[in-house]
Amino acid sequence: MIMTQEQAILKAQGQFEQVLDLVRRASSEARRIDQVESDLWGRMLEINRGLVEAFVAGHQQGDLAVW
Repeated sequence: MIMTQEQAILKAQGQFEQVLDLVRRASSEARRIDQVESDLWGRMLEINRGLVEAFVAGHQQGDLAVW
């Protein structure tokens, strides 16, 4: 399924809200920092990919650069 730019942005925004919840829960559960960092790294990579997809969707030209 091809997403529109707005759909991709909203998805990434929801994923970021989940990251914030993860940090809050990890703090209250006194998790080790290495565990939290590992979880955050994976989640942030997912968000990054979604935002790149949003950028591409906004260009509607794939990966062609306009200079």
